[in-house]
Amino acid sequence: MKKLAFLLALISAYSAMSLSAQTGQSLTLPSLEWPPYTSQTLKDMGASSAVATEAFKAMGYTLKIVFYPWDRAIKLAKTDPTIAGYFPEYYSSDNASAFIYSDPMGRAPWGSSSARIPR
Repeated sequence: MKKLAFLLALISAYSAMSLSAQTGQSLTLPSLEWPPYTSQTLKDMGASSAVATEAFKAMGYTLKIVFYPWDRAIKLAKTDPTIAGYFPEYYSSDNASAFIYSDPMGRAPWGSSSARIPR
């Protein structure tokens, strides 16, 4: 069965219902240290973590977020049946067959044409 991956993701009710058979009322998602979006050291574990936690809460789920290096988080999401998916994520054709991607819940600036590189 495909697992849920997040595109910095807010899941749909359909995805949550399909996960309920596997995990009951509690879900575990790995993430990475990526402040201000996700971090163990930030209030509410970061902005994206706070949104995901509230979205799951609104659907009756408790979200447990665990932090790992990025490659390990993805590997766990693929192989560990106690892990419901991972976040944040952008669509990747490398992982497309292993995950169902949700709609994005935010955006991150990856770069800017006005950014200056110090010389």
